[in-house]
Amino acid sequence: MNFSKPNQQFSRRAIRCFSKPKFCSIDGVLYSKDMKSLQMCPMSYEGEFKVPDGVEYTSSRAFFPVPVLRNLSFPTAYGI
Repeated sequence: MNFSKPNQQFSRRAIRCFSKPKFCSIDGVLYSKDMKSLQMCPMSYEGEFKVPDGVEYTSSRAFFPVPVLRNLSFPTAYGI
């Protein structure tokens, strides 16, 4: 899979919600089902990543190891 383009507003979404009610995957990035928690970004993700609006929590290891992630943006409402 090529994740070289950031998912701007998920215009080209690849959404997969699992049978277990806890998780949802959008463009290979794993979120909680309610989209409030970003759990994991795939190691193969390249370039820039914009954390979507509505995400309130990011796992401490969500972007480890993602060796070619050059820029990481958070929404303005995100409490850092």
